[in-house]
Amino acid sequence: SSLHVSNTELEPRTVINSPGQWDAMISYTQRNAKACLLAERIYTAFRERGRTVWLDIKMEQLNEDAMKEAAQNSACIIAVVTGVEREGDSEDTAYMKRTYCINELRWAREAGVPVQPVIRREDKDDVGKFIKQAPEDLKDLGGVDFIALDHISPTVWGTCVDDVLRSVNRLIAAVTSAAPEPEPEPEPELSAAEASRSQEAGFADACPTFRACRQ
Repeated sequence: SSLHVSNTELEPRTVINSPGQWDAMISYTQRNAKACLLAERIYTAFRERGRTVWLDIKMEQLNEDAMKEAAQNSACIIAVVTGVEREGDSEDTAYMKRTYCINELRWAREAGVPVQPVIRREDKDDVGKFIKQAPEDLKDLGGVDFIALDHISPTVWGTCVDDVLRSVNRLIAAVTSAAPEPEPEPEPELSAAEASRSQEAGFADACPTFRACRQ
């Protein structure tokens, strides 16, 4: 079954990529070949489990507006967090240093869309480094479990994907439960005469003697 999409449309909008909302958006950097491979694996696994997924290379329209649409109209963001691909590469190729990756996370935050970071199993000891690379307003992602994905075998991979989906469901439930309830509509003000009649009616209900005297 599909995940609950948390973003509620208040006004009609122009859809850039159909259907215009998804169970998950996969955010990753194309500057890392291993991140690209992992993103495609996640895309396939989610689709096999009946989820709708936004992945840039699968979309007809790919521009900044399309990215923002996906980030703000998905139930969650799956952030494939990676560092530099090869030793000696510029740190600017790391996920947390890529402008579009950071924009996607910020757009999601604006819309109240939760972010689930995932990493390659080989990078599980580098989570602290990845958080240090993040801008100040996103360092709190360190409070979310970074789930390590391993495709050493189909069984292990399937377990990892299921772990991600369970965590995503918890994040979405937390966002939904934290949403403020709508304030009750104020009761219309009564005129002086109406207020007096209402007060007398209340006394009559509460006090039989008052009711008897009025009869």
